[in-house]
Amino acid sequence: VGSYKRPWSSSLAMSASMPVPGGKNYGKHSIRDTDVKLAVLDHQKAEFDYHNGEIALIQKVQKAYWSTVSRIRVLNATIKNRQNVELLIKQTRNLFDKQQITSYGMLQVESELERIKVLEIMAWNDYVSISNTLNILLNQPKSVLLLPVEYSEELAVLSKIGLEKSLQLGDENNPMLYSQSIVAKKAGLRKKLGQTMAQPD
Repeated sequence: VGSYKRPWSSSLAMSASMPVPGGKNYGKHSIRDTDVKLAVLDHQKAEFDYHNGEIALIQKVQKAYWSTVSRIRVLNATIKNRQNVELLIKQTRNLFDKQQITSYGMLQVESELERIKVLEIMAWNDYVSISNTLNILLNQPKSVLLLPVEYSEELAVLSKIGLEKSLQLGDENNPMLYSQSIVAKKAGLRKKLGQTMAQPD
């Protein structure tokens, strides 16, 4: 701006650079739009990863729970077997006292009892060990000995769900699959961004 009455003058120059339609960094696959979409996908993936972590923990608890059920069933069966052998020993002892059975036969029954007692100790150790594992997952003190109850009702409910239905539900509600699909979407966005940035200015 200048004037003949003023000996000074000033000038202002402005320039703007905008992407050309169809050119580099233009449209829905521009850097800005891609960054926004990637941020949204990152947020969704974080949620799915969190849910996947929850499911992994639940699976560990379920595995430990049913392992505890298995160990307690083995323990109960071993105890019942030991009680049956103890009853057999009493009957065998009566026969031995009446000299209706040899000492060898008596020793066989007594050795069987000792063998079952060893199995019972092992069953107790297995039960306590898996119970401690479940205690840790449930944040319970190790001094607590967990005793599963009414698990037969849960087994009855699970048996009503067929394998095909279980697989279908697993596919429809699997956060890991959703998380992996987001990884694929992000790769697709980056590929399209690269194609857009490769266009001429």
